[in-house]
Amino acid sequence: GVAHDFNNLLTVILGNVDLIQRRCGEGFAFDRQVRAVRQATERGAALTRQLLAFSRRQRLDPAAVDLNDLVRDFSPLIKQAVGEAVSVQWEPGDAPAFVHIDPAQMESALLNLAVNARDAMDGAGGITISIQADPAGRHRLIVRDTGPGMATDVASRIFEPFFTTKDVGKGSGLGLSQVYGFVQQSGGEVTVVTAPGEGAAFQITLPAIAPPAPVETVAVTPSEEATGSEHILVVEDDPALLA
Repeated sequence: GVAHDFNNLLTVILGNVDLIQRRCGEGFAFDRQVRAVRQATERGAALTRQLLAFSRRQRLDPAAVDLNDLVRDFSPLIKQAVGEAVSVQWEPGDAPAFVHIDPAQMESALLNLAVNARDAMDGAGGITISIQADPAGRHRLIVRDTGPGMATDVASRIFEPFFTTKDVGKGSGLGLSQVYGFVQQSGGEVTVVTAPGEGAAFQITLPAIAPPAPVETVAVTPSEEATGSEHILVVEDDPALLA
């Protein structure tokens, strides 16, 4: 698709920027301009990843993940991202909550929900993250805030790409669409329960899986050290990326 092709173009740009920086070193005449190109390209790549997430065509690396462990380990970064004026409460489930997801993308979705809640509260308030089991045998991750809530017409469009209630230049409108696309691609669903003056509760519901069996540790015989004469085979259908 267009997003995939555009991402390939950005990869070519970043690759050539790397070559320029390595060959010229720091402090050369156009170092500042090249750094600006890198930063802009990386922002473009980030936006492209969010578009791919919404279209449910991003590459995922799913694994058996306990949502309780993921949220617990990721909470310090969430607290840092939302700032000291926002309290973050964590309510783990009563039992392990294993799901089959890409943990890195789940963390990205969780961070997007937390930052969205912070912005809705103008940087001050409270966020509660909880894990629950629903009657259908699924696991539910809920991110609830103490913000002003949303009217029905706004809530109905909240997952649309580029839709945002923020001022111009303060948001891409792709954060929640990334959450939506990732959850859909993972076989789950995401909804929001909100009303004016009552805050918002985003609910991610995912199919439950059985806890994985313990992994046995197997001794591995050290392989021969590389001698420098080996070859690496690269497969790519875009000639520009192979250049």
